[in-house]
Amino acid sequence: MHGQTVLYIACEFGDANMVKRLLEIGADPNKYCRSHESAYKIFSRTRTPLIVACLNQRIECMRLLIADPRTNLNLIDKETNKTALQVLQDQFPQLVSKYIEFTKKRDTSTNKM
Repeated sequence: MHGQTVLYIACEFGDANMVKRLLEIGADPNKYCRSHESAYKIFSRTRTPLIVACLNQRIECMRLLIADPRTNLNLIDKETNKTALQVLQDQFPQLVSKYIEFTKKRDTSTNKM
C-alpha cells in the first residue's frame, strides 16, 4: 500500500461508498499513485484513481469520479500514455458507452451551474 492513497485503494477494490465519502471530504481525484503490478518493478507514480477504477472495471467508482468536476478526464496512465477512455477502448470496449454516458451527465450538470 506504499505510495497509494485511500481513494486509489477504494477505486481498486470497488468500494463506491468509500469513494463517495472521500470525494465529499476533499480527496484529490487527480493524484497519481503507484501501481503494483510487479513486485520486482521499480515503482513510480503512474495512475490516477479514475484509471485504476477503469482497469478494474469498477463502474460505480468510475461514475462517481467522472461526476466530480475536479476530476481531470485527460490525465494519462504513465505506463501506457493513455487516458482512462483510451484504456477502456483498448481493454474493455464494452464499458466505453458507460464512460461516455457518465461524461455527458457531467457536462450537463456543469453547464447548469
